[in-house]
This record gives sequence, structure tokens and C-alpha cells, in this order.
Amino acid sequence: MKKAKKGIAILLVMLMLSAFAAVFAAALPGEEGGTAILDPAPARELTSQETPEPVNGEGSPKTDATPEGSTDTQDNGEQSAGTSEEVSDEPALPGRPDAKVSLTASSVEVIVRRSIQMTAETEGFNADPELIWTSSDESVAKVEQNGKVTGVKIGRATITATATYEDRTASDSMEIYVIAEKTPMKLLLQQHQLLGYKYNFVDNYYYINDVKCWQSGFGFGRFYDLVAPYLLLEYDYVRVFFTYEGKDYMVQLWKGQYGMLFYGCEQGIYYKEHSDKQDGIFTFYKGMDQSEWPQMSMSLYHDTLGNGNYEREFTRETGTHWWCSGFKPGHLRIEEPATELRQVGTITFRQEEMARLFAEGLKTCGFGEASDPANVGLDEFHLDGATVSFCWQNISDAETTMPIKIAGGAAIGAGALAFFFGMMILLAIILMSMGGLLLLFIVL
Repeated sequence: MKKAKKGIAILLVMLMLSAFAAVFAAALPGEEGGTAILDPAPARELTSQETPEPVNGEGSPKTDATPEGSTDTQDNGEQSAGTSEEVSDEPALPGRPDAKVSLTASSVEVIVRRSIQMTAETEGFNADPELIWTSSDESVAKVEQNGKVTGVKIGRATITATATYEDRTASDSMEIYVIAEKTPMKLLLQQHQLLGYKYNFVDNYYYINDVKCWQSGFGFGRFYDLVAPYLLLEYDYVRVFFTYEGKDYMVQLWKGQYGMLFYGCEQGIYYKEHSDKQDGIFTFYKGMDQSEWPQMSMSLYHDTLGNGNYEREFTRETGTHWWCSGFKPGHLRIEEPATELRQVGTITFRQEEMARLFAEGLKTCGFGEASDPANVGLDEFHLDGATVSFCWQNISDAETTMPIKIAGGAAIGAGALAFFFGMMILLAIILMSMGGLLLLFIVL
């Protein structure tokens, strides 16, 4: 019992000595109000560097979800490019992480005249930084300084949040899609094709699902282009021909007015067995075999006001196609020629030799060759391995349909006049018959 009491006493003495030692250490002189601290490392200026955007200029949101309107990903393997994040380009100092901003959004889509909320999280700053929100195109989407984004018109805009505190700056960006109201018909065409046609809320355009479309069984030939004006299809086109491994290939580009309600553009690749005979009106090419389908992308630009300012109407992201198309609701100011439309596209063939032959065919059609892939001018192309990129606006193989319109107008006018005079003659005959009957009644 005595030993136990002695052990407890020793333990209590040790605890008291430890407490006195802690109090004594805290009372030692130091900085910051008498508390001893480590001298922090001297501050260094850190800059930010933004990751370059993809060549096609299209970014995508920083989110795991694909935009609901972007149905091309499911149908044709299309997808949007990645986004960029600005961080400090100097190595982090010990105990001082890189400054960075991370954006999130309640949705990557916003309906016109509605809003979504974006949030910016910051790291690596000594205090809460100043946060500035900006939009790449306020005519499409506006952003308030609390991160609230409101859709103005259909299109795409990049929202950027820039954080700054003392000598540290970082930013992050996210692409937001402003879309049309989701009507039942558009939702139906987004999820299911109707006669091969589908709808994409992103950029508000209709397109043909070439993976499963009834048009593939009819091929294409000059006959269709000659008949098109009679069906109110007024478009420019370019045909590029080349022969590869015993087959004759035709790559055709279209852009113009499609009926009274739509304008748009297309690009497709067709083939037939090689022949030395010259193609005629009824020479038809078949749609390319799926095992040989190339990768395609396509954007349409429109000079809506006729002032030389071409604005992007829609973009078909890179996907596997034999035929790539897109149609916007509306009507061109001038249907023929359709130079108020500009088509920018790429085709990546499975073999570099096919790409080279296609490029030579573009030269034959009048296209120039651009040396800089990032600066392909009007009616020019650039060859890079198996990929050919091009910008088409003014060249056209289309026969003018003005004589057809004049002849058709004259025929309609003549028919209307004939109908008018015929009705007048018929009316006169009726009146004369009635007068004769009246006279006969009076005589009798």
C-alpha cells in the first residue's frame, strides 16, 4: 500500500514539473507579441500562363457531364475539346502552394433569357483574392460579378474567373452553351431521328445522322445537282475527283439555301469502281464503306448583314463520317451565289496518299495551298499528313439556275395570264348564255 502511494506521488510531481516547463517555454521572448515563430521565406513574384486553346478554337466545359444538346458524341463519336486553366508558371516555394482557380457550374447549358450559377474556388492565396468575372462574348452570355451567367442569344461563350491578391494571379475558364427553349419536337429530334434527321441544341441546328440514314442507299451524282433547283435547293458546290487503289472517289462540298426554311452546308465522300469513261449526268457514286470512313469536322460562318463580318453559325465537332451536314432555320439574303456563307472543314483520311490526292484535286478546282495550318485563307487548303483542312467561300462548280428561274417565272406568268383570260372568256360565255335564255323567255 505504501509503495502504491509512493508511485502516485512521484507521478504527480512529474506532471507538475512538465506544466512548469511548458509555461516557462511560452514565456521566452520572441516575435509577434512574445511568441516564438519561424521566419517565413521571402515572397517571390509568380506569374500565370494560360494553356493554348485547341486549333479549332472550340473549348469545352470543365465538367464530367456532356452538354445535353450535344448529341453528336453519341451518334458519331464527336466530342468537345478541353478547357484551359491558368496557374503560376514558377515552382511553388516550400509551404506555399501554386495559386489556382477552379470553376464549376450548375449546368454547362443555359436557355436564352435564363440563368445558371457558376462558382470559383481559389487556392494558394494568403487571403481571399479579388475575383473578376468576364465573358468572351457578352452578346451571347453575360456574367455578373457573383458568377451568375445569363443567356442572351444562342451560341457559345467562354466565362473566365480571374483571382488576384498582392503579387499572385490565376484564372480558369469554362465554355457555356446558350441554347433554345427545349420544345417537345426538338427534344424528340435530339433523342430520336426522324427520316434520318436529328437536332442539336448546341448551336441550334439540324443534321443528318449519317450512321443510319436512308439517303445512303441512293449515292450521289451530277443528276441530283441538276434537278435540285426545281426542288428549291439553291446551293453552290465543289466536286473533287481522284483515283486510289482501283476506285474513283468524289468528295463534294455544298453550301446554300435548302428550300424556303433552311440554309446550311454539307461535305461527303463517295466512290465507284474505276473507269476510264468520262462521267455523265447519270453516273452515280456510292456512299463510302463504313470501314473506310474518314474523320471530319465542319463549321459554317454567315455574313448575315452583308458587311463582311462572318459569324459562326454552328460547328460539327470531329467525328467519323462519310457525309457531314448541318442546317439552320432561316433564309439567305442572296441565294445565288451563296457567298454570304463560308464553310471551314477538315477531313482526316485513313491513308496519307488519299489525303495527298484529295489536296491535288482541290488545286484542280482552284483552291490555293496555305503554308500555315493556323491561317488558312479564303478558298485555300492545308495538307498535314493524312489531314486536309480547308476554307471555302467563292469557288463553285454549280451551273447558274437563273435561266431556269426566268423560264419558270415566264411559264408561271404565261399560265396565270392564260388562266385569267380563260376565266374571262368563260364568264362571257355564261353571261351570253344567260342573256339568250332571258331573251327566249321574253319572246315566248
